[in-house]
Amino acid sequence: MPRLEKRKLEWFIKQGGGNDEDLNFFWSLVLYVKQIPPTKKLFLRSQFQNVLADEISALQNNLLHA
Repeated sequence: MPRLEKRKLEWFIKQGGGNDEDLNFFWSLVLYVKQIPPTKKLFLRSQFQNVLADEISALQNNLLHA
């Protein structure tokens, strides 16, 4: 792991981020995402944002119709 990345991770853990299961999940994907070429990474980000927007929309709709 490059030195800067190691320092970022150490800072993150010191901030209490090591106990956040959502952040831990995303951190677990970082090494895989870094292997993706830039143009495909843009597409992946777009897909992720669409999935997230769909989930948030569904939650809001469920709250309105509950």
